[in-house]
Amino acid sequence: MKTYEIHTSKDIWNLLEDLRAGLGSGVSIVKVSRGDKQRSNPENRYFHGYIVPKIAELFDISFEDAKDHIKDVYFREKIIVGNYELQVTRSTSYPTTVEFEEKMTRLRMDFAAEYGIYLLKPNEVPREEYE
Repeated sequence: MKTYEIHTSKDIWNLLEDLRAGLGSGVSIVKVSRGDKQRSNPENRYFHGYIVPKIAELFDISFEDAKDHIKDVYFREKIIVGNYELQVTRSTSYPTTVEFEEKMTRLRMDFAAEYGIYLLKPNEVPREEYE
């Protein structure tokens, strides 16, 4: 399986050329980066120190399984490249700080609605809980 790292429009065209040539038919991983401000250290601590461990504990699964599930649900995006539609699971460090908090808000709302579980907001988590 070939991994494509998309940083520029030229990278997108390289991917398209491979798809047209039949070389990229097994593509399932695409890495995309950009220059915007990415997740802050406090957001990183909140995600890895509270959200992922809490979900792992609630569902009795491993940290990695919990993180993978969160990525599959909240960090999956559809991108259109020419005539191709690609499903991309983004890295958790990809979103800007604002986009990251939007994803975490959606996650907290979903857990409250679907499971009746209240996940703390970043400012509500006792600092010692994720250090």
